[in-house]
Amino acid sequence: MQKMLSAIALMMLSIALVSAEDRYQLRKISVGDYLKAIPEIVTAWHAQLPPAYGKISHSPLIDALQLELHDTYTDDAIFAQSFEVLSAAYAGLSSGNYAGYTVENRSAWGTALLEAWLRENPTDLAASDRLDIPGFLNITVHPIDFNHDGHNEFWLDVGFSNFNAYVVLQRDPTRTSGYLVVDTPLRWLNWNIDPYSAVETASEVIYFGDMTGDAVPEWVVFERGSTNFEQCGRLYILSWQADRLVDLMPEAAEFCLPDAFVIENLDADAALELTQNDEESDNWGCDWRITHRLKWDGTRFVRLEAQTSFPNTLGCALRQAEPLMWDNRVAEAIPLYEAGIAMGWDNQSEHVPEYMLDSYAELKRYAQARLALAYALNGQMSASRALLTTLSAETSTSGLIDGMIIAMYDADSPLAMCVAAYNLWAAFKINALDDPRQTIMISVGINTITLPRSSPNPPPDPAKAGCSAPSLIDALLANQTFTTDESPSEQLATRGIAALDTFVADFNLDGTDEWLVWLEARGDPVLFVAQADVYLISRPAIRRPNAYTQFGLQPTPDQAIRFLVDYTMVDFAPNNVDYQTYDISSASCQIGRVQGSVRLWRLHDAQLEQFIDSPLCQPKPYSALFNRDGRQLFAAAVTLQGRERYDTRYGDVIYTWNATERTYVPPAPVLLTDPYATATARRLTDAYLFETLDRVIAALRIGDAETALRLLDDTLARYDPTVQPVIINGFHYYRAYTLMALDRQDEALSGYV
Repeated sequence: MQKMLSAIALMMLSIALVSAEDRYQLRKISVGDYLKAIPEIVTAWHAQLPPAYGKISHSPLIDALQLELHDTYTDDAIFAQSFEVLSAAYAGLSSGNYAGYTVENRSAWGTALLEAWLRENPTDLAASDRLDIPGFLNITVHPIDFNHDGHNEFWLDVGFSNFNAYVVLQRDPTRTSGYLVVDTPLRWLNWNIDPYSAVETASEVIYFGDMTGDAVPEWVVFERGSTNFEQCGRLYILSWQADRLVDLMPEAAEFCLPDAFVIENLDADAALELTQNDEESDNWGCDWRITHRLKWDGTRFVRLEAQTSFPNTLGCALRQAEPLMWDNRVAEAIPLYEAGIAMGWDNQSEHVPEYMLDSYAELKRYAQARLALAYALNGQMSASRALLTTLSAETSTSGLIDGMIIAMYDADSPLAMCVAAYNLWAAFKINALDDPRQTIMISVGINTITLPRSSPNPPPDPAKAGCSAPSLIDALLANQTFTTDESPSEQLATRGIAALDTFVADFNLDGTDEWLVWLEARGDPVLFVAQADVYLISRPAIRRPNAYTQFGLQPTPDQAIRFLVDYTMVDFAPNNVDYQTYDISSASCQIGRVQGSVRLWRLHDAQLEQFIDSPLCQPKPYSALFNRDGRQLFAAAVTLQGRERYDTRYGDVIYTWNATERTYVPPAPVLLTDPYATATARRLTDAYLFETLDRVIAALRIGDAETALRLLDDTLARYDPTVQPVIINGFHYYRAYTLMALDRQDEALSGYV
């Protein structure tokens, strides 16, 4: 295939030898010639791409052209060119789905094209209500006297590159175009939205008139879609000051789901106020209104405290009660649950889609379950048992909520009910994708606005959706004293804290056992270390016991102390949906995948501290972790140390005991300092190459050419042979350009030609 850069070399570059002592240099052509060459170069690039690539989002050529264009020539020189030249160049640079620098500078290009057209087509805007400029859409002209001087300025409603926006012009006879683009805080064309997004980005003029009482008019504009969400937008209250329009609301005035803005004088002063009602909706099925008010304080408009009005519905009762439950303010939540359940949905079921009816029924059942839990935590066990008895005799479309009810019904104390609810939601969060009890309404535990209500959400926080068992247990442990005259397990049981498993050992060989107790509530175990006649308590982050974990003791080679060995070997069988609970490393093994892990803990200052955390790349039983005298640990460690995380590889090695450091030390890894040495570590596909371009461009934009060159060299050393040559040639172009940035002209020249 013909080299991509051959077209560039022919059209843009030549070699000039100034004197015998001079180095070869790349000739800097005029900005006009550079811009004129861009369309043909880009066309040649796309012609060489295989059809399967389609319109790729990151074009190495286009990004390189943009970098070179803006590093070599000033914006003034670029934008002084003719409309025809600028328009064709912009079209070429925008030919990818992501147009890089051009997207970021859409405003500059839009302004330059507008001014270029006005230079070449003298126009009296006072006599025109529309402009027909190639590449722009539906430009309407609106005369308006912003500065109250008796002479009109003009605001243009402009469409350009899939965006609608406003630009303001003021007459200026000193300029060739006859007009000056007025500086405003409006986004103009630099929307932070994908140019191919369907999100509406329309601007709307809300009001024009004096709002501050100084006789100078304000221009109120709402930019819908400026937050990348079409129901939301940014409000500007603009005033003419020092030949520019400034925003009288310095803080971002964001509004969502806007009702009509109402501008009126509410307090009989000289200034006007602005009022707007938001109709908001959430995942609880609560539809409510928030009233926003903006008031002039003499220097700017300030947003007064919003007034919230909740209707009497179950959904809105849930919205208010749930955060109280999360804060353990159960007594305040109870009357809200009771009232909400009694009120129901205010006939909402008559006008909601049929697919939402089950969700509404589930929400009611969930509210009843939460009320039963609140009763228990508030000391009203009889009311809780009565409600749970009624609920347990029924079923719903949500196996998850039904499971929560049964789990609490089977518990014999408020804390046990809390733990049961917490554990059920904790298990669901871990295995949500495999859980057959998936519910229509999995957005519990979240009170953010969610539109539409059917939008997917991640599994909720178990402490919110179920019960905050960890915080209740932590508070209980902190307020208790555990003495050494009775076992920790017995004392926990006396306090109503159920234990799952225990590990008892004398770690420091002082003749007194330490106790490691895992609780029924999922979470870190409790470590009890005797000190005089009491136990000191801590919560080490040790894995929870399951069918694939094993815990043991390993004495140090000098028999001074004993380590806790925390071991797991994972079963990746397809029917094993619990593997996500094993908490193992996601390291990349040279051969195969991580099979398990081993962690070593030692007692220090009455706490267990972890000093080894090693993956296991090959299946290895617990009995094969150490040699006979304990001086060697057989586990995995870094064997290939790459400069990037994705290059680092683990392999099974032999750790050796270091008596001085009191730890096991792995052999030093092979350092992949030479990019060509990484060729066997990983072959990079074209998908990865395009990802690398993002990082190269980012480095070049901030002037970090050294990083860019390192990334390029590493990629060129180990790309997959199936990658299309045109893509690799693009990387060579980048490399030559980067060498120029490093003032290595001779090397750059060889890269170009």
